[in-house]
Amino acid sequence: MLPYLDGFSIVEQLRKSSNDVPVILLTEKHTVEEKIEGLELGADDYVTKPFSTKELLARVKCQLRRSEKRGTEHATPPIVAGSVTISPKIREVHCNGNDSDLIPLTKTEFDLLYYLAKKRKEVCTHAELLQNVMGYSSDIKTKSLVIHIANIRRKLNDSGVDDVQIKAVTGVGYRLIAPA
Repeated sequence: MLPYLDGFSIVEQLRKSSNDVPVILLTEKHTVEEKIEGLELGADDYVTKPFSTKELLARVKCQLRRSEKRGTEHATPPIVAGSVTISPKIREVHCNGNDSDLIPLTKTEFDLLYYLAKKRKEVCTHAELLQNVMGYSSDIKTKSLVIHIANIRRKLNDSGVDDVQIKAVTGVGYRLIAPA
């Protein structure tokens, strides 16, 4: 038993934000109608109590295999922006096409740089970056975005990258400028 929400509500909320997380409902609800409801809400599998630990483990392994297959089917190729290569699959940023020239970024810094690179030359608004990359409400007032952008700029500069710039568009947001 969950204290404030039931599993169905959690699955429903999870599917609104992400469709690629495997979900196995483990529940006492065992009628056919309840199973159908859980699966239609987005659960990938449905296990009722009492259950076999070995069976549950096999089902988890099965979902992980499927998840890995989906990940490779939709593998995103690296983005090259000037002298910077952004590899989303391994979450690394390198400069000068050299694997040994790793630019150390935090998770949020990587996500911001990747998002800006995908939308290269477009202006990404503060609200868009806060909401789509950092997971904040678009109306929140925070200096966090400004600090992360400053850190990315510093790390690119420290790595000798001079052909990639994150330009501020006053009162609007940021855009990444780099040769193709």
